[in-house]
Amino acid sequence: MGSEPEVTVEKYESGKFSLLCESKGWRPESELQWRNSKGVHLTAETETQRVADLFNVKSRITVEKIDLYFCTVTQRVHVKEGRIDAHTLYEYVPCPWKTVGIYVGIPIVVLLLVGVPAGLFLYIKLLLKSDKDGRLKHHNLSPCQWWYVKRTLLNSEEDLKEFNLRKLRS
Repeated sequence: MGSEPEVTVEKYESGKFSLLCESKGWRPESELQWRNSKGVHLTAETETQRVADLFNVKSRITVEKIDLYFCTVTQRVHVKEGRIDAHTLYEYVPCPWKTVGIYVGIPIVVLLLVGVPAGLFLYIKLLLKSDKDGRLKHHNLSPCQWWYVKRTLLNSEEDLKEFNLRKLRS
């Protein structure tokens, strides 16, 4: 007696699914029949291939409706059945939101990853330069000192009402 029929989606194109059913190792030759979830038999051509003293059988069918499909292989009193369900078919249908998500989502993520840190750095720099009494405007800070100011402000767990530049002087 042959193998369980395996039903797969060969392709999805223009709203149509090409389904393939294969079963191997039958002797003597077997018959293959397709049907939908309502039990309606569907027309398809079956191809039988002889390998040594066994027979392999396969059949393709094209369907438009997302449904449950059965492939039954029969040989005298032996019956084996394979199936493919609607959930599996839905996986092959392209979703417009996936495409939109890729084309919109990736630029947003890149903008956030690059823009937020750069914007935060510029905002802190602007805040420090526009101190109300102008004390920072008269000091030329080295890049190392700016880094220290930025790190201190970003890592501080308390609200800093005043930032003492004397700590930066060496």
